[in-house]
Amino acid sequence: MFGPFSGFAAAVWQVLTGRRTLFVLLLWLAVGAVVGVVAGPGEHPAEGVLMHVPALLLPFVWLARIATGVGRFWAAGAAVALVGTLFAGGEPGRLTVQPGAETERYLRPSISRPISTHLGGIVRMQADDESHIALSLGAGTKEQGTARLSFVDGREVRLGTWAVRHRRSLPGESPNLARVRALAAGQTPQNLTLRPGQSVTLADGTAVSLVELAADFGQGLGPAAQLEIRQGETRRTDWFFVDGPDLDARLGRGTWRFELAGVDAAPALELDVHRAGNPWIAVAGWGLMALVMLALATRRPTEAA
Repeated sequence: MFGPFSGFAAAVWQVLTGRRTLFVLLLWLAVGAVVGVVAGPGEHPAEGVLMHVPALLLPFVWLARIATGVGRFWAAGAAVALVGTLFAGGEPGRLTVQPGAETERYLRPSISRPISTHLGGIVRMQADDESHIALSLGAGTKEQGTARLSFVDGREVRLGTWAVRHRRSLPGESPNLARVRALAAGQTPQNLTLRPGQSVTLADGTAVSLVELAADFGQGLGPAAQLEIRQGETRRTDWFFVDGPDLDARLGRGTWRFELAGVDAAPALELDVHRAGNPWIAVAGWGLMALVMLALATRRPTEAA
């Protein structure tokens, strides 16, 4: 009947009806539950595979084992519901992003508390204009998706396999921006705005990089920034302080002197995020299961002969 696929179909059916298949799947689910308890729900990268795969296969095992037509309809509905749930998106979680910063986790809603969950990539945000931001999702050098998101109209946009929407703006909490003034004899003073890891090249080819920021260096010295200055073959790294001019390296070696004008915390945006998908597949499966249960509940018992 199936031609060249008959052998494969027979093998799949043999696995589904095998005596040990149900035990293996239940054991698989148990291991996934243990991983979730030990590492924290949503924290272990393999937890999704350990939980989703056996949950997806179980209805098909029931479908193969149940002999009655009604039972098979119910199992088919469960299979459709579970498959649809994987693509339904679920309840939105919370993702916090800042301009120039990177994040790879969001807070997924749970019964007891939000769970920090990996996004499967790194989200980067850049300001686009007064009412839009540019988002990108990537892993290493591979880009999984980009989006232009408005934080005015509240529309949902697609970012790779995720759907995001602006929720609210948050005040900045951690420093992520340094304002530096570069001075040199015979050169026009330059005002630099740097983020951690960012590098700027000055007029004579000197490269200035922001290595690290501190809101209160040493818990008492105030805001500070660590700069790396590269001029030809010469490289030096110094801490610069907003409130401690006698502690920094403004008069250090090299052509340029640097003054730290300020350390700022850029405001953040909180986004709704969930898996992009269509919930109607799951709804159809649950509807089929409900119809089967309704049919069983309304069926009259067979009268005794």
